[in-house]
Amino acid sequence: MNKDKTPIVSGTDLENFRSAYSGEKQLSILKDSGGKMVVTWPVGIGKSHSIDDVIEASIEGSDYDIVLIFEPTRDLINERRLIKNPLNSEINIVNLKPRPKIKCGDVDDIWSVYEVRGMGTLGRAEICKKRCESVNCSWLKQHQEITSADVVFGTQAYLKNVPLLLHDIKRRIGDKKILVLLDEVNFAMSSFQERLSDLHLLQLVELFDDIKESFKDESWFKEWQYKLNVLRKAQTLDLCKSTWGFPRIPMQAALMIQQRGWNKWNEQFSYIGGALEVFHDSLPKSRQFDDNDSSLVYSIEPKIPADFVVYSATIDPLLIKYRLNMKDDICSPYEHFRFLDKKTRWYNISSGIGAAKNYPNNRAQILDFFSQLIMIRVDENKKILLISRKKYAESVVEELQEMLRENDRDDIRVTYSAGSDSHGDNIDCQVHVIHYGVVGINNYEDFDCAYCIQSYYIPIDLVSQGLQELFRDDLHIELDLELERLPCRRQINVKSSDHRFTSINALAQPMMDHLESGVVTQAVGRIRPYTSACEVITFQCSENPHYKYDEDFLSLDAARSFFDVKHQRSRRKEELSNRVQEHKKRGLKQKEVSSCLGVSVRTVRRYWN
Repeated sequence: MNKDKTPIVSGTDLENFRSAYSGEKQLSILKDSGGKMVVTWPVGIGKSHSIDDVIEASIEGSDYDIVLIFEPTRDLINERRLIKNPLNSEINIVNLKPRPKIKCGDVDDIWSVYEVRGMGTLGRAEICKKRCESVNCSWLKQHQEITSADVVFGTQAYLKNVPLLLHDIKRRIGDKKILVLLDEVNFAMSSFQERLSDLHLLQLVELFDDIKESFKDESWFKEWQYKLNVLRKAQTLDLCKSTWGFPRIPMQAALMIQQRGWNKWNEQFSYIGGALEVFHDSLPKSRQFDDNDSSLVYSIEPKIPADFVVYSATIDPLLIKYRLNMKDDICSPYEHFRFLDKKTRWYNISSGIGAAKNYPNNRAQILDFFSQLIMIRVDENKKILLISRKKYAESVVEELQEMLRENDRDDIRVTYSAGSDSHGDNIDCQVHVIHYGVVGINNYEDFDCAYCIQSYYIPIDLVSQGLQELFRDDLHIELDLELERLPCRRQINVKSSDHRFTSINALAQPMMDHLESGVVTQAVGRIRPYTSACEVITFQCSENPHYKYDEDFLSLDAARSFFDVKHQRSRRKEELSNRVQEHKKRGLKQKEVSSCLGVSVRTVRRYWN
């Protein structure tokens, strides 16, 4: 995107923009683009309203029979218009909810173990069947209700935990036309790599021997037992063949296996039958045996078998296309708009001192700078949101509060709500800290400034994983991270020039930008800099892929100079000079002033005239 020439949508233009791109208009664009679209609206532009409008337009229109909406958190589902105020009773809404742990009562602990060990069949048979009628639990029935639903809500954790959920829903509802709405790209960017330990594979082989007398004449059992034994002897290259389809295990047999496995090994047992049933759907080029522990490793492609709209302000459409292995391009109709209030000022400090490994040795000067700037902005009646790495957030609060106290500013209170996106009881606070990566309902629209206390970077391995987890290890292309100077920039490319024309090389920088700058942009976006006049300071050795910095400082001292924030040494000298002059006016001699202030006569002489 050309950041210098794109039109700006803000102020009075914003309402016209929202009206022009109604739910019906969005569906029209989606239809014209082949059914695959990304909406790059940042926080505050109207993304939530747009999702609601598209849902309602889909219900009232004839292009789709069912709409599936997946949000990052349950709180965001509860904010959806149809959940808060259903249009009418004729609309069949299914809200997929997690297991109701409170209703499970004293058996919740054992249910939780069953869940993480893949023994849902055992839990439903031994716990739910005995308790559901007495506690009126509808959790078991919700997936069955999808077949008759008009709208389905769920968190994206469902898509992560059940990679083929969308395919299963499509199979259940038959010829119905589906629209999938994804709020943010958590699903598309999640890891879909599965790892089955050699121990659990051995357990399954042993259990199949145990149930042999009950199922030995059934075809599914014969195929399973044969393939399990072959799998135990296979090599990585053998896994690439397309003959690894495991048939579905009947529920009665799955229950028997889980019961016997639990009785034999208790919490050391994990049921991997369900995981092997979908092994056939994994990418052959992702399959391998881990050289370290012999685990079976594979990845299931995160495809969406329907028309879809992804709402994300920070994703490069090419990354979505790559992650979903799409052949056709994904439409991005809003790339030519620049959403930023004309009065917002976006500054950046391109210095390495904000990195996690450098921050501890530089935190004193960093926090000193921000404490001084905070005092200036509070005196201007501004509210400040500070963004920190989670592990430093509490210490940032403590150290900033101490610095403010040393400057006789007990009137300024710094607060932090650990693990929450809401400042709750601290709604009247002047300075609040959140950590990078927090998601949920926004509560900071009334804040004026967003300052990043540290940088946000990720290991190069995570970039590689995001691009190459669908390939086994020996097919991976090595990446290399370099630092360019003046201004400092993190650049990532393939290490060998032999791979410079690969998609991995082309997408490495966009992937790192999304995983780093995307998180930063989401965090500072909490104060709505796109729709109101705000001041933003980020701390990244990288360009912002979406906005041009108003100022890009090469050092913290450059930022001090720009904001007229004096260094602690300068402030101490100025304070000492003022005190010397005060004593001088009172008629004290240099030696007497030296004694009063506890400094040398030579120092007093330096500030005497």
